[in-house]
Amino acid sequence: TIVKHLLLIGKHHMLNRFKQNIIDIFGHPGKEWLAKLPTVTAEFTEKFQLIDLQPVTNLSFNYVASGFQNKKPIILKLGPNDKALSKETKCLNAFAQHGGVEVIASEPGMMLMQRATPGTALKTYFPNQDDQAITILCQCISHLHQAEIPKQHDFYHLNTLLAILDNDLDIPAHIVSKARQLRDNLLSSTEKTVLLHGDLHHENILQHDNRWLVIDPKGFIGDPVFEVCAFMHNPEPELLNQDNPIEIIDDRTRFCADLLGYSTTRVYDWLYVKSVLCWAWRLDDNLSADYFKRFVSLLDKRDSSDEK
Repeated sequence: TIVKHLLLIGKHHMLNRFKQNIIDIFGHPGKEWLAKLPTVTAEFTEKFQLIDLQPVTNLSFNYVASGFQNKKPIILKLGPNDKALSKETKCLNAFAQHGGVEVIASEPGMMLMQRATPGTALKTYFPNQDDQAITILCQCISHLHQAEIPKQHDFYHLNTLLAILDNDLDIPAHIVSKARQLRDNLLSSTEKTVLLHGDLHHENILQHDNRWLVIDPKGFIGDPVFEVCAFMHNPEPELLNQDNPIEIIDDRTRFCADLLGYSTTRVYDWLYVKSVLCWAWRLDDNLSADYFKRFVSLLDKRDSSDEK
């Protein structure tokens, strides 16, 4: 049974890390959700007649398992944050004809969706095929941004999302000040807004037959240029372990800007703001912010070098 299966893999490092993520972010309610997870999973398995469920290997903040429904490859996703999962469902529905995976069913805290097959992640292109990965990324972005913003929605606008930068943050003052200034300039100069995926990194772009589909959207409204940022600072931590990460970032910036018709300066400015935002999010979620601390330091060194 799925309950026994979960118990058998309970000592696995991947699942332990996943459990710790849930507890770090959600505290006691997270512990309660984890305690109920085997029972809830079993209930949905029976209700939707799912078979061969296996947890994916990169669990992070939701329980995700692959399996089958009537021989159709599926993904079952369960999360402790009903609101976030509901928003993800609505965003995927909006992206249905524009490169998002198909949502088969959804309930509070649960989503059943199409599984991309073979499901190879764009991460496999790093670092040796980065230019090809950028081309695929930009094709996905162009397709996604054709989706209409639903007339009634609860997606956050970027200006609401970025208000966290006005908080008292445990981040060096000069970095926060720079991020705030860039944010204000970018928001005030935004000429059009689109429905953004919001987290379009390597592991959220999967191969499906001879095309690519996206998963795990956050669903924001804002400047289309913001969309490239998640890819720019990923894969984590592999990117910063390369000998030449700033060269990789520069090449990505120029290539993305060229393919999508964006300003390279605007891409870089959004990347700085997004990286500081991720730093703030990590701190807010009681998670290690070391990666983004290092990433922003790298961007600052690059900017200082350019000014000389």
